[in-house]
Amino acid sequence: MPLFDSKQDIVGIISCSVDLTAQKQIEAELRDAQRAAEQASAVKSEFLANMSHEIRTPMNGIIGMTDLLLGSPLSSEQVEYAEAVRLSADALLSVINDILDISKLEAAKVALEPSISTSSIRSKALAACWRRKRRRRASSSAS
Repeated sequence: MPLFDSKQDIVGIISCSVDLTAQKQIEAELRDAQRAAEQASAVKSEFLANMSHEIRTPMNGIIGMTDLLLGSPLSSEQVEYAEAVRLSADALLSVINDILDISKLEAAKVALEPSISTSSIRSKALAACWRRKRRRRASSSAS
């Protein structure tokens, strides 16, 4: 902006400046921090997905072998134990699948599907516990 004297002649200029160096440095640091956080999140998601798959494979083996066991001749007590193993394995598989879904969500690679109700699993487990308790009471009162 020009600076005028009393005769309206330009005798100088008036200017204003702001040093943006610190602001630009902060912006660059924020971009770097965001890139690092995104990279860490991607590594975490990949780890969760890999671990979920690694755990799910033997869990499916446990479920399959438990199904075979339940299909064989067993005492009522053995059936209860095998059912408890199956219910626990199903619950654990549900948790593993949830972890895998979370890692897929974070990686934006998810297809939504209906989920199993955990209350259903809990009620089945509780029912198995009650049956076991009743059988124990019945066998102790018969003795």
